[in-house]
Amino acid sequence: MYLFKCCRTKKKFRQFLQGRTIYFTVQPAKAGFTDQLIRFTAIYKLGKFFGFRYYHVPFRPKPIIIDPEQDFISSENGANSDIYDFIGMNAWFNPMNQDLMVDASETITISLNKAEFEKHKVYSFNRFICFFKMTLFQEFGKSLNTTFLINFKITGEIPVFRWINDNISNEILDFDFRQIYLKYHEPSPRRSKFEKDKIKMLLHIRQGDTAVIKTPWNSFIQVWSRKPNSFTEFRQIQQIDDVSIVTVEDFYSFYKNVSQFLGAKRLTTLLFSDGFARSFFKLLAKTGKLNLSEQQIEQLHKQALIYNHEAFKVFEYLAELSMFVGEESEKLFDLVHSFLLSDIVIFGTQQRMIPKLYSLYFRNADGPLCIILYRQRLVSYDYLSIPQAAKNFVFVNLDNYEISKVCDRITGFLRMRKKYMV
Repeated sequence: MYLFKCCRTKKKFRQFLQGRTIYFTVQPAKAGFTDQLIRFTAIYKLGKFFGFRYYHVPFRPKPIIIDPEQDFISSENGANSDIYDFIGMNAWFNPMNQDLMVDASETITISLNKAEFEKHKVYSFNRFICFFKMTLFQEFGKSLNTTFLINFKITGEIPVFRWINDNISNEILDFDFRQIYLKYHEPSPRRSKFEKDKIKMLLHIRQGDTAVIKTPWNSFIQVWSRKPNSFTEFRQIQQIDDVSIVTVEDFYSFYKNVSQFLGAKRLTTLLFSDGFARSFFKLLAKTGKLNLSEQQIEQLHKQALIYNHEAFKVFEYLAELSMFVGEESEKLFDLVHSFLLSDIVIFGTQQRMIPKLYSLYFRNADGPLCIILYRQRLVSYDYLSIPQAAKNFVFVNLDNYEISKVCDRITGFLRMRKKYMV
């Protein structure tokens, strides 16, 4: 029955497209900006695969509020500078709308979510294409209109993005995020935070909503809501059954080993982190669940004011390193700009922002060498379809690694790029 419907739909779909103009757009959702870009790119490929025309709905970031007294951050209200404007996305795509006749179009929304896929037994690319065609034909098939707009609404992480990336080549894309960024900043180039003529190393230490907080009374609380042990007190951090924990101390120890082996004077290093403000915002919202006393809550409020400094002060004594800790927009902008200039990037398994940026911005050009710190269980980035991952991604088990071998990979990479006379 499925194959029969597909064959019939395929023929009717070709007939349906004749003499009609179909636009498509992506409805922005509440997600991080790299998640939005990953989703956008996949849906853009899908639309171009069918020969549809893209209609741009401007993307806007999740608003944040920063309380200067408590350094707490909320994602629910307020406004901040626009990352999508910074990367040039809206400036590039907005002009495409000028010649489009979308106002007279008939519109439908196609929801891409897990429940919808399970309902229609969509578990492969071919079934997804069939589902999409049948949905479109059922909605538009009897209409006498000649102009249509498909609004894709995406909820949650679903396998369709990997299916699209695995089956539709990036060659179908008529834009390049890296070139869009460079073009947008051409009139007024952003200044680099790196020193010249040194190995450019970037550390990205995500903590925020994934951190483990050490309380003033020396217990440990994980604030990562996705984890089964979140908002439970432990006497030792090792008691938290989670191999994805990579602490600031882990980054410091690894970086010190690397810098000593390579020579700190040859490096120019930037450390970016969202810090622990969001961690305390989440933690103080759960004091009831933790059954904390008023005295303990007051202690946490005081600790929140100094926690970033205490956590990152070990890096302050490194002459070759500059730190940027916090969630302000300008720091995010500097992180993105510095990533595009980096030779070496070090990050942990608590975040996937860097791999997503890599897949988006280094599609047609060699990117930096990425060193991923993990414990026990490797993380996979196959769903991002990064052709260079095999040679440019180095996975380091923090509990079992030889720094000489890691640095051999670094020097070999730099030698291949013919940089800094390595």
